[in-house]
Amino acid sequence: MIRLLSSLLAALIVVWSSASAEVSISAYLHQVPGYTARQQEEITEIGERKEVSSYPTGVLNEFVFKSYSRWEMIPGPEVSGTQVEVEIFELADPPAAFGLYSLWDKTGHAPLPGRLNVPVEHRHAGQDVIFWRNNYFLHIRQTDAEADKERLEQLMRALLDAIPPVNVLPVAVAHLPVEELRSESVEFYLGRNGLALNPDFPEPLVPVMGFGDHIEVGFGRYSPTGTPMFLIAYPTPGVAQKYSLKIQDALSSYFGPGVYLKRSGPLIGMVVGSEEDATRLLGRLNYKAKVKWIEDKPEDDRETLGFLGVITRAILGTLAFLLVTGAVGVVVGYCRYLYIRSHPDWDKKNEMIRLKLDER
Repeated sequence: MIRLLSSLLAALIVVWSSASAEVSISAYLHQVPGYTARQQEEITEIGERKEVSSYPTGVLNEFVFKSYSRWEMIPGPEVSGTQVEVEIFELADPPAAFGLYSLWDKTGHAPLPGRLNVPVEHRHAGQDVIFWRNNYFLHIRQTDAEADKERLEQLMRALLDAIPPVNVLPVAVAHLPVEELRSESVEFYLGRNGLALNPDFPEPLVPVMGFGDHIEVGFGRYSPTGTPMFLIAYPTPGVAQKYSLKIQDALSSYFGPGVYLKRSGPLIGMVVGSEEDATRLLGRLNYKAKVKWIEDKPEDDRETLGFLGVITRAILGTLAFLLVTGAVGVVVGYCRYLYIRSHPDWDKKNEMIRLKLDER
């Protein structure tokens, strides 16, 4: 009984220690120099809410929502200005954080077309700036009557220094053709709720896309006319081929703007617009898989050839030994036969002795 209790206690200690080792956003905010972070609100379960900070709960669930928190960053004596509000969403991974960042304009927020002097993906206008870092999506808002771009840049750089830099673009976004792409138009979806925010996607195609197979959907507009292009990323080329046929079948009964498809590996490009624009944009979609050697590949095949040479020489040596041994055996046997034939008395001396016990 004591041993069982000890085992349970040890297991509880391990679970508690692993849970306490998880790093929340608060640990990073408290590392920002010159500011004191004070939490105002925290939501870890959506429950029956319809939205969190204007983001529909359906979209948040598709991105695997973990938490939402709102903070006041109070400047110390060494930092000029008044306090700043920071909203932070914690999602499952960096692509999900990018997805929430990309849907800012589609969720009731004012567009942020400007940029600050900060070398990371972000959007800015007036007193607001949004960006994504690791699996966090952050919205900074100044409470001053007038915007102070320099202070926004300083705080944003401090947050970037505090949060580990693990920004990974989704596959469906990373493979969007870059030429003529309007960067501010890029969006990312992981399910029907997010895709429903985009009015350009043909609604009858949604049921046959294969969201149950864990697909990604990237979106962007292209100059000069803002032609919309969707890029659907599937787990494998085989899965992409299966759904490509289903989408083509659904398009046969679709009445609406022109929809053009192209499959390249595990990707399906879809352009809604004119045939001319579709030919130009889909012609740039060429998926090329890259193979990277885990170890440095030898400059030539000398090592391989040397090993094969050793094996070849061993096999040939064994065959030669068997042939020589067989030949020697044949020669010795023939000589013995000739000797016995010429000396019959010698053979009789070597006859087997038999006891005839049945005779009396």
